[in-house]
Amino acid sequence: MSYTKNMFDSIKESLTLDVKKQSNSFKDFLKCPAGNTFVVRLIPNIKDASKTFFHYYHYGWQSVATGQYVDILSPKTWGDKDPIETERIKLYRDKSNDKAIHLAKMISTKEKWLVNVYVIDDPAVPENNGSIKILRYGSQLDKIIRSAIAGEDAEEYGPAIFDLSENGCNLRIKVESTKEGSRAFVNYSASRFLRPSAIPNMTPDRINEVLNGIHDLANIFTRPSPNDIKTMVSTHLYGKDDEGSSSNDNQGMEPVRLNTETKPVASTKSEPVIKSEPAPVSTGDNKSDDDKIKELLAGL
Repeated sequence: MSYTKNMFDSIKESLTLDVKKQSNSFKDFLKCPAGNTFVVRLIPNIKDASKTFFHYYHYGWQSVATGQYVDILSPKTWGDKDPIETERIKLYRDKSNDKAIHLAKMISTKEKWLVNVYVIDDPAVPENNGSIKILRYGSQLDKIIRSAIAGEDAEEYGPAIFDLSENGCNLRIKVESTKEGSRAFVNYSASRFLRPSAIPNMTPDRINEVLNGIHDLANIFTRPSPNDIKTMVSTHLYGKDDEGSSSNDNQGMEPVRLNTETKPVASTKSEPVIKSEPAPVSTGDNKSDDDKIKELLAGL
């Protein structure tokens, strides 16, 4: 099964674009604890190849009001102005104010991606084998995937990393734990794509089911409103109440969990991976799924 050039080019181009979207369901994210090696096959979005990946930016910090971890997606995920980034820069520039510098350093910022994967081997949860999950990943895996699509490894892999037939290439995700002093980090740099191989029990009918059973990555997260962002900064960064005054009475309030992420355990260099609700893809015309796939994929 080889993909049309237009479809692959659309996937490749989407990695260079600012994406704009998001929901709050992590049930179907693939969790990859350190000390395990996972094998998956990337799944393209055949309805809109440019939506094969979802790229987003994320902030998180310990709330000064509650002491709990709060997080929110950055508006620049959608190409909008980012008031949190503006506030962070302003705090850093106030070099004479130790408190301002402390607040700026509290805010962690990460860049992440989502992609649908077919799970071939999940040693942590074997029941996931043969299912469609969402892989959340950071810069280390992004570098490996980009290299296979449009970098120095593109000639060897290219469209094959999205091919569900015996001509496709699996991604082997090796999750290692490393230490720097007293700090532990999760490392994915030893991960790589493998030689072409067949997926166990993958038939043409099953390929059809998988391609049309992917999760809608554009609706995993809820887009925060300007008021949501204002509340996050005012309440959880500056410890202000609704009237703008400093409050020590908020110690028992729940943090705003606008786009709930797993709280970072030990790493800021790379992230764990996680999950979402299935969203069957409608063809939108009178052609059968088989006909639609045959137009996009050759050689089934």
